[in-house]
Formats: sequence, structure tokens, C-alpha cells
Amino acid sequence: FPPPPPAAEAAAVLPVRPEMLLTGCRRGAASRLLRNVAKRPRHPIAGGRTARLLSSGTAKAEEEGRLLGVAMFLSLAGFTSGLGYWQLVRRQWKIDLIETRTKNLQEPPRPLEDILRERAEGLGEDDTDFCQVSVVGKLDYENELIVGPRSAPEEVDPRHAGRRGGYYLLTPMELESGERIIVNRGWIRADLKDTIQLESEASTQLTKFTGVIRDGETPSNFLPMKSEARNWLYIDPDAMMQQITGGASSEISGNSSEGTILLDALTPENPQGKWPARKSPKSYVSYHTTPQLHSVYAATWFSLAAAIVGLTFVRFRRTNPAIVKQIRSKTARD
Repeated sequence: FPPPPPAAEAAAVLPVRPEMLLTGCRRGAASRLLRNVAKRPRHPIAGGRTARLLSSGTAKAEEEGRLLGVAMFLSLAGFTSGLGYWQLVRRQWKIDLIETRTKNLQEPPRPLEDILRERAEGLGEDDTDFCQVSVVGKLDYENELIVGPRSAPEEVDPRHAGRRGGYYLLTPMELESGERIIVNRGWIRADLKDTIQLESEASTQLTKFTGVIRDGETPSNFLPMKSEARNWLYIDPDAMMQQITGGASSEISGNSSEGTILLDALTPENPQGKWPARKSPKSYVSYHTTPQLHSVYAATWFSLAAAIVGLTFVRFRRTNPAIVKQIRSKTARD
């Protein structure tokens, strides 16, 4: 048998299981060689200081990643909480708006001249908004305009509404004082748009309406104000009055109702099947997004924020160092 190699040389060349290479060695020589291998100095890379540095760097990187994840998820939770708070603000705003409109609509009708005088004195449109007013004057059917197509109001029985939609009738009216306003007399079916719908009084007599002062509509940037001379797509009282009086029919955009009064007629009411069909005061306090629906939206956003906070705690919470050390030791042994 060849003589055993020196201990230093064996330590440098032998693998982790040196007994596999010592099959032909004597038992005593193999035992001494194994004892020498066990006593050899550790490699510098496995030294305690270097291991501690590597472990410290890994822990620092893990902590930075954990803090970044916590910041991102909590920012998302804060954003969803803000949306929930915004829904609560919208809910309260709509409740106040409905209460104000309901109060104003329940008051007795007032002469239009009184409302205009209060606005001129600086009382403000908020105090007179959606107040019922009464007007008396002569309707100009020859210069009547239609706006649409529009769907039928809620007050119209679906059996009478038809399937093609309809139009609103906007008729100029000359008051007793000589001032001219525009009255939205109501909605008609599409097949009646070319037929003059007279009120119960003769066209040469004065007509009395009770209604609500409204603003014009904001048109789309992609559609014209009207499709033809008589058929408008949006309500713009100033531009309509210019056309009616023979002025320049400019394409005015925006709800420009500062100069021309627009009145939505509420009474006299027409029975079902008689045209035009008026709106009811209830339609001015009805919204597609009700305060109750705003509450549902707010609860949804707050619930989502709470879920994100809970998931953040579960995912990024600190683990007990002793447990981490035990798990790493077990993994290293495996």
C-alpha cells in the first residue's frame, strides 16, 4: 500500500467524505488521516466575520423590500379610503340638494317678475332655484322649436310613448309686459313632431303656465347644436331666441341662459294620451344615483381599504428571529 499523504495535502484535496477514498489504507492510518482532516483550519470564506456580513446584508435587503411593500399597499389603502370619503361628501351634497329643491317646489307659485327682481337685487339664484313661477302671455306657435330625439319622461305611460322616442316642444311666449321667454311645453312622440300641438286656449288668447326656471344644456364637443333649422339637439335659450327673432343663428355653446328665460311648464297638466306631456315636480328631485347608492359606494371603498390593510399586515409582518433561525437551520440540514 502507498504511504498516506500528509495531513495538509489531504485537507486540500479530499472531498467532504474522505473515507470513500481510503478504501486501500490501513485502519490506523485512515483514522489518523480523518482526525487530521477534522482539525484542519477553516477556509477564510467560511469564517464567522464574513458569514455575519453576508447575513447582515441579506437581512437589510429583506427589510427594505418589506418596507417598500408596506408603503405601496398602504398607499393603495389610503387612495381607496379617499374615494369612500368622497362618496360620503357626495351623499351629503345630494341630500341637501334634494331638501332644498323639495322645499322650493312646495312653495306657492310666484310671479316671474318677482323672481327676476330678487335676482337683480343680488338675492342669489340659490334661494330662487327651482321655485315655481307663474307666467301669462301669448304663445308663438309659428316659431316653435323641437329638441331631441329624447326618451319619454317618467310621467308618460309606456303604452302611449311609442318606440321611436320623442321631442320636447320649446315655444316662444310674449308676456304681458312685452318680454319674450321660451317655454318648454312638454314631450311629444316622434310621429307628432310635425303637427302643431295647441294648448286648450285658442292661439289668439293668453295662456297661463306654472313652471320652473331652468338653465340651458351643455352641448357635446362632437355634435352640432342642431340638425336642422327647427330641430335642435341641445337647449340653448340665447341661440334659440336669436333664431326666433331673426338674429344671427350663431352656434353658441354652453348653458347660456343668462339673457333668455327658459321655463319648464308643469301646469296645466294634460291627461295621459294628450300632448304635450308635462313633467312633474317629482322629476326634479329624482336622481339616478341616489343618496342610498352613494352610501353603498362608500361602504364598498372602505371595505376594500380595510381588506388591503389586513392583507398588508399578514404579508409583511415581522417574523420572530428565533423561528427564522430554526427554519434556516432545518433547511440547511436537509
